[in-house]
Amino acid sequence: MRPLYHIILTFLLITGMNSFTWTNNVNDVVSALKVGDASRMSKYFDNLVDISVNDRSHSYSRSQAELVMRDFFNSNDVTNFQVVYKSAGTDVEYCMGKLTTRHGEFRTSFSLKNRGDRKLIQEITLDGDQ
Repeated sequence: MRPLYHIILTFLLITGMNSFTWTNNVNDVVSALKVGDASRMSKYFDNLVDISVNDRSHSYSRSQAELVMRDFFNSNDVTNFQVVYKSAGTDVEYCMGKLTTRHGEFRTSFSLKNRGDRKLIQEITLDGDQ
């Protein structure tokens, strides 16, 4: 009975640690959004990232996506990001919130998906109130 207990306990610890790491990834992206840090955000970009700003959507390479986000942050002066909704599944974690800038607010969402042993952003949407 004792070996079964250890196996179950080990499984629960491993599963819990994986969820903790995943949540930390989302929290790191949220922290980057709060201060408009494209470089920090780009650590979680997949090889191809779909970025949609006010209904204009494009697919970008990781390095291009970083430049697009840097330009967006520089021209909008981010002051805060507030999480409105988060959900986590086995393969995907989704976050939606309000990005506050000096030029208005943007309904913002992004999703991290499993890519091997990492969770990476494949999609970012920024929809302004202008």
